[in-house]
Amino acid sequence: MAHLALYRKYRPKGFDHLIGQDHIKKTLLNALNQDSISHAYVFSGPRGTGKTSSAKLFAKAVNCTSGVNGEPCGACDICSDNNPDIIEIDAASNNGVDEIRELRDKIGYTPVYGKYKVYIIDEVHMRATRYSITSFC
Repeated sequence: MAHLALYRKYRPKGFDHLIGQDHIKKTLLNALNQDSISHAYVFSGPRGTGKTSSAKLFAKAVNCTSGVNGEPCGACDICSDNNPDIIEIDAASNNGVDEIRELRDKIGYTPVYGKYKVYIIDEVHMRATRYSITSFC
């Protein structure tokens, strides 16, 4: 049996399960409900505060067509964990020139299921220290 970290096993499935980040939850839900989504969001803070969990929830909610009041439904193909429109990249381990080129090449493709293609770049400060931000965007 493969080991599954507790933070992955018990990751929140909806914004109502996101605890301790009420101001973030309210901001993201307002953006979804008002259909006022920006082209980029930066989640910053100390370790263990829910940055990646918030980003994953938001990525699902952006494309979910069955959601209610900005909450993702959790049952459709868009809300599944293997959605090809949500790409999560660990910038700490993928920081070579070839990975940057591959990312730039993939960005031009249209989404498969949803309206948007969402890139979650975890630990982006590791990539920004090695390359300039302009070469990444």
